[in-house]
Amino acid sequence: DVGSASVLARLLTRGESYEACHGTLTVPSLGGLVKGLTYHARVLAVNSEGYSLPAIASEPQAPMIIPGPPTSVSLDVASDTELIVMFAPPSDNGGAGITKYMVEWSPSSDFSNVESSSVEYLVGGAPFYKTIEGLSPGMNYYVRASAVNEMGQGLWQSSTPPSLNPHRTPDPPRSIVLASTSETMVTVGWSPPMSDGGDPITKYRVEWDEREDFISYAMPPNKGYRDIDASNESFTIELLNKRKTYFVRVGAINSAGMGMSRIANPSNVIP
Repeated sequence: DVGSASVLARLLTRGESYEACHGTLTVPSLGGLVKGLTYHARVLAVNSEGYSLPAIASEPQAPMIIPGPPTSVSLDVASDTELIVMFAPPSDNGGAGITKYMVEWSPSSDFSNVESSSVEYLVGGAPFYKTIEGLSPGMNYYVRASAVNEMGQGLWQSSTPPSLNPHRTPDPPRSIVLASTSETMVTVGWSPPMSDGGDPITKYRVEWDEREDFISYAMPPNKGYRDIDASNESFTIELLNKRKTYFVRVGAINSAGMGMSRIANPSNVIP
């Protein structure tokens, strides 16, 4: 008996014919290849007798372009002279592996006065980090990042937030003076710190306690603290006991947190 079988055929190659017999050609002329997928190519000559044997390209090649911008580019403060930028790979690598990332920073939003550095150690995988060092405390810096593949450097992506100022917590306030203002009140006054740490002071914290180390178990109003708006440089503590001694200290606060407190002079007073 003669059996039957079905045959499935699939087109594995595709080609185009050209009139020119030499030079460089872009193939396929209308595009349609898959970016990043490796293709082999060969060329055949044709005359009235037919096709020649093919000449095969020495190396396969993948269609590729420059990469897209990095994703999730975030910026944070590392110290009063350092910022740290963190980012992830682009959503489109352009069809080729990312070889490095470029990071730029500038005091200008148009990056007219710019410095840059590269991130080339990519073995550990995302997220990638770059600590920008040697910055001026308090100065605002704009930061952006881009990816690089073998085709070149891709588009820039600005950080979120787009800029930050390197800073730290403020120095302690100066000239802290403490005095009794009634039999149930004491008033403390101070001057701003020598340095705000590179970031504006938003509040002052006034603390009081019956103990010099500020760790007593006393209850309010004999122990407590109050955060005062930075526009003020004095505060009156009320409802105190005229038979008790109170210690007072003051600290300054900016966006990095509260700096070291300073004990008043004198360190304690009785209302």
